[in-house]
Amino acid sequence: MRQGSLPPAEKTNGLAHYFNKIDHPRQLETLGRIAVEILRENKPVSRRIICLKLIGCLEKATSEDDRLHYRGLLTLLFSQ
Repeated sequence: MRQGSLPPAEKTNGLAHYFNKIDHPRQLETLGRIAVEILRENKPVSRRIICLKLIGCLEKATSEDDRLHYRGLLTLLFSQ
């Protein structure tokens, strides 16, 4: 294991912390969709990968409402 990295259980608890902060069903739906997408790509679900996916969604967003939605999720993931 790399120095400074968390054991898998602590990483999971960290991600759960972000999911527990969600107060809107659309946010939960979006993060759930992204998590499933990551798992289907056989990648580990991590905050870094979720953020990269959200940035990709933000770049493809066509409406201001969607851009605000993705920015809000990114803000949530970067807050402590």
